[in-house]
This record gives sequence, C-alpha cells and structure tokens, in this order.
Amino acid sequence: MNCTPWRRPSSALETLLGVARSVLRTKSPVLPLAVIGLNLGLALFTALVTLRAFPNSGDEYAYLLSAQLFAEGRLSVPSPEPREFFNLYHVVNDGRYYGKYPPGWPLILAAGVASGTPWLVNPILGALALLVVHRMTLRSFSRETANATLLATAANPFLILNSASYFSHPACLLAISLAAAAAFRCLEAPARRAPYLVLGGALGAAFLIRPFTSVVLGTACVGWLVGSAASTRRLGAVAKGLALALAPLMLGVAVFLAYDALQTGHPLRQPFLVYDPSNRPFLLRWGWREALGTNADALVRLNLWIPLSLVFAIAAGVRRDTRRDPRVVLLLACVASMSSAYLFFHSGSGNQYGPRYLYEVSFALFIVMGFVTTLWKRYVAVPLLLIAGLNVAALVDRSVYHAAQVRERMSVYSLVEERGLSDAVVFLRSGSAMPREDMTRNGIHFDAPVLYVLDLGERNGELLRAFPDRRAYVYDYDGGAGRGSLTPLAR
Repeated sequence: MNCTPWRRPSSALETLLGVARSVLRTKSPVLPLAVIGLNLGLALFTALVTLRAFPNSGDEYAYLLSAQLFAEGRLSVPSPEPREFFNLYHVVNDGRYYGKYPPGWPLILAAGVASGTPWLVNPILGALALLVVHRMTLRSFSRETANATLLATAANPFLILNSASYFSHPACLLAISLAAAAAFRCLEAPARRAPYLVLGGALGAAFLIRPFTSVVLGTACVGWLVGSAASTRRLGAVAKGLALALAPLMLGVAVFLAYDALQTGHPLRQPFLVYDPSNRPFLLRWGWREALGTNADALVRLNLWIPLSLVFAIAAGVRRDTRRDPRVVLLLACVASMSSAYLFFHSGSGNQYGPRYLYEVSFALFIVMGFVTTLWKRYVAVPLLLIAGLNVAALVDRSVYHAAQVRERMSVYSLVEERGLSDAVVFLRSGSAMPREDMTRNGIHFDAPVLYVLDLGERNGELLRAFPDRRAYVYDYDGGAGRGSLTPLAR
C-alpha cells in the first residue's frame, strides 16, 4: 500500500505572502507600467472630474496666467485700468501684468496652454517622475526594492492630487528625482561625465522652477556626494565631475537671472519680491515656537498624506545596517534638509493638497518605504497591503473634500454661467470660499464676455466709465448658506 506523506494545506495568508514575494521579484515590465498607468489615470480623473480642471488656488492661476503669456510669446501685458479693480493674488499689477513666480514651470505649462490641454501637463510629469524613481531604485538598490517602492506610490493621494493640480511641484519633483539618480551614478562611476551633466542640468531646471527647493536639495545631494567620495578616496574624480556639472547648472541660473532682469529691471530682483518684498528667507523670522510648530505640523500631515512614511523613515534611521547605508543616508538627508529649511520660511497649511512644500522629497520617502518593506522578507505583503489600504482610503476622503471645495470656490463663475451673462462686469463684494482677490480671473486680454473686478465702493464709477457698454452686477457670498447671489447694479 502506497502512502503519500501528509502535508498541511497552505493557508490563504501563506499563499498571499508567496504571491507578494513573486510580484516583487518579477522582471516583467507589466508591474511598473500598471502602477504608473493607474496613477496617471487617477490623476487625469482627479484633474477633470474632482477638480474640474479648475485652478483651485491663486498660486495655480498665477502659474496658468504666466503660461498664457509665454504661449503667446509675451512676458507681460499692460495692466488694465483702473488697475486697482483688477488686483489678483500672486500677480504683479504695477503697470505691467504678469505672474510673480519663476519662469520654469510656466514655460512647461505653456505647451499645455498652446495645445488647449493645460490640465494634461502635470499628470504626465507625475508619471515621468515615477518612472525615474523606479529606474533609479532598480539601478541603485534592487528589483524587489524598486517594485516595492512603486507599489507604495499606487493611488497615493499626495501624488495624485498634486499631479492633478497646476502647482509647480510635480515638475520640480521630476527634476530633483533626476538629480538624485545622477548623484547615485556619480558615486558609482565617478570618472564618467554624463551623470555629472545630468546632475547639473537637473538642478538647473529645478532652480528655474523652485529655486529655494533646488538650493536646499541640491546642497544635500552635492554635500552627500562629496562626503561619500572623501570616505572612499575618490574625491579628486568627483571634484572634477562637479566642476563639469557647473556648466548646465549655471545655464539654468543665467536664464533665471535674465528673466528677472527683463521683468523687474535687475537680475537680482525677483518678481516674487516685487509682489511682496517681505517674502524672503530669514532665520526663524516667525519665532522659535511658530517655526518649529509649523514644521512639526507639516511632518505630521506628511505622514498622513504618505501613510506611515515617517514611521518607515525612523525605522531606517534607527536600524544600524540601514542608517550606515550611504544610499539611505542621502534619502534621509533630503527629507531632513527640506523640512529644516522651512525654519527660514513660513509655510502654513493654506490651500494645498498636503504639505506641498515638502512634495519634492516624496521620492526619497517612497524609496525608503520600499527599502524597509523588503527587509520584512517573508511577510513583505503585510506592510504593502497596509500602505495600499491607507492610500485608497485617504485618496477617497481627500477627493470628496476637494470636490466639494471646488464647487464652492467656483460659485460665482457657475452662477454667471447659469444666468447666461454676457457683456457684463461683476463686482466682487465678497469672496466665495476664496478671498475675492483670488477671484478676479480675467485672463491676459481682459476682453472676456464677463469681467470680474473688486468692489471698491464709491470708486466703482471709475470702472463703469472705463467699460461703458457692459452691464454691472454685484456678487455677494453667503457663507452660512454656501452659495452666492448676483444683483444688478444701477449705473
């Protein structure tokens, strides 16, 4: 009689763990394409459906306005008169009318404006950033870490909502990710020239998009590279390479200074400071308590928008084998330097999708999460499933919230559309869920069927005389009822 040895049936958990390990080890391109495609689809849905392709803050509209100027080959247009009625947050209105921000992101966004699809640009940049992160992690860590990193990004609300916005952060994330990938390659092959050119070029591009972020994270990357090279006696080769990297970096800086000179008359005077001279870095200008409290609040919120990210970062810093890994050191240094840098700037919560001033270090957090996750070996599926569940839950919650927010903020524009107004001017006596200075959105030609202007009381006659053929209305918003009203204004 033949007897087959008894084997305990595999449990569902063991089967799941086995599948997870197989997925992480797969060499098939299906996994990265599926995750990147999922996030791209979610970003497009969020942009068009949840956010209705609406610039949901003054910052975003100012970027879009600059992109409209660049798409027409302009740096500015003359301020409409009387100009005080057309004051708009984050837009310089001093006889010339243009956005206050650096030119890098509006130049990229201008391609979307020219094609009539500005809402498409950031989702594509977000997808490209994920591709760079996956390739960087695959080359500098392992296949398992690269796949785990990408899985941690799936349906992440921080990535999705910012990729669906008109903010500059996704473009800067792409540039910083390229710079970090190049820094890894510089240390691995210090005699090669190409990685240094990529490093300098990426940091130059980031400087054109978000100069403060570029300086902080560029310093972290270069400082790490020099320190690591010195400890391995390769400082000479790295120093020569960094000298080479200066050429593309300085090209970006030169374009930045030329833009400032054209807009303000001086290369060291940014439009940002023309708009608000007080908005400059200053050590602890807000006081110790407020500065530290703001940073602590940003880190707490970051841990919610990238679920458990700080838990994984702390774990990587505590473990002896990981905290001595130079690759992990760079990633953690990026997070620490960007967070600490905002002791110089006040970065309150405001209107944003998570603590967006820390957005550019999300690549580092995702890689750390992927790296630490793979240390779980047999039970690697547990943290991945937990992260996935938290990502989906947070994305649904934030999407519902911001969809309602957008409906409320579009109140005046929706009301005008419902009424079918044309050849009209709307005086904004109050804002909606936004300040009224966030709502005077009239493009760059000021010839739209409806113009939105500030209600300046007794001075309103000046505006009416400048536009004698337009009917006038006053917009008031009832915060308690959550809706606004349009009232005809007698001339």
